[in-house]
Amino acid sequence: MTAVIQQLIDKQDTFEIVRDKVALILAEESAQQQQLAIDDGKDPALWKLRVFTERTNPWEFLRTNDGKPPALLENRAPVVCVWFEASNIDQRASQTIDRQQMEATFHLDVYGIGVTEILPGRTGQIAGDEVAAKEAQRGARLVRNILMADSYVTLGIDRALGLIGQRHISTIQSFQPEFASQNAWQLAGLRLALQVKLSELGPQTPAVILEELSAIVRNENGEILIDALFESTP
Repeated sequence: MTAVIQQLIDKQDTFEIVRDKVALILAEESAQQQQLAIDDGKDPALWKLRVFTERTNPWEFLRTNDGKPPALLENRAPVVCVWFEASNIDQRASQTIDRQQMEATFHLDVYGIGVTEILPGRTGQIAGDEVAAKEAQRGARLVRNILMADSYVTLGIDRALGLIGQRHISTIQSFQPEFASQNAWQLAGLRLALQVKLSELGPQTPAVILEELSAIVRNENGEILIDALFESTP
C-alpha cells in the first residue's frame, strides 16, 4: 500500500495543548495572587502553588536523607500535578473527515505537606496529617477558583479557533499519596477532575500554533516556572 499523507504530522493534539495551558494558567495566576497578597499586606506564601505536568511523584523533591521536613517554607507550598486521563468522542458532533469533538478528562492532583505544629505556650499540637489535609484543601481551593473564573471559560484559548467548547470540574476527591510518611511530616492529596469539551483536528486541517506554550520554562525537577518579580511598596 502506498502512503497517502503528504505532509509531516508535526503538531500537538488539542488534549496536549489543553494540559499544558492549564498548568501554565495555574503557575501564572498563582504568581499574580502572590503579588496581590503582598499589595494587601498578606503573606504571599499562602497563595503559592508548585505546578508540574504528567509526573507520578511530583513531591519527590521533598525527600530528605534524614527524614526531616524541608527547611524552607516555600518548599512546603501545595504541589499541583496536571495529567491527562482519557478522551471520549461525541459521535453526533464529530465529522469523519477533519474534526472530532471529544470530551477529555484531566486530573489535577493537589498535594499538601504537613508538619506537626506546636501550639503557643506548648499547650498542645496540631498533627501533621491534619495540617497536610488542610494544605491540600487550600491548594485545591486555589486551583478550582482559578480555573472556574469567568475569564477561563475556554481556558485562555481564543474561542474563534473552535478548539474548546466548555470546561467544568466534575469531582473533587481526597486520596492518600503512595509515599511513606517521613518521621516529622505528612502528605495528603485531593484530586480534581477537569472535564473539557475539545476538538481534535486531522492532518489535512492546518495545525493551531500557540506560541506562548512553546516558551514554558521548567527547573531541573520539572516544575513550571514563570518570569515573575514580586514588588512590595515600602
